[in-house]
Amino acid sequence: MDTEQTLLLIFVAFLAAKVGAMTKGERTAMTLGAGMVPRGEVGIVVAMIGLSMGTIGLSAYSVMVIVSIATTSYAPFLIRTVVKAEAKNKR
Repeated sequence: MDTEQTLLLIFVAFLAAKVGAMTKGERTAMTLGAGMVPRGEVGIVVAMIGLSMGTIGLSAYSVMVIVSIATTSYAPFLIRTVVKAEAKNKR
């Protein structure tokens, strides 16, 4: 897997959580999406199981670990930005 696919998976991680909450409104969906992104440990465990079972290759495993680390690392900044925007909109 290459860089574009890795970045796409990072974007999909955020988008999937946001889309799941769209029935609650755009602002709530943004907050929930930002909060659900840092679930990296689950992704790493699932990737490790897939690698050990031979379901995925080392390349796919590496991408999943990178995506998990990246989403977990930037999540606090994303959450802070979304919560600040939410607070500003409520004033």
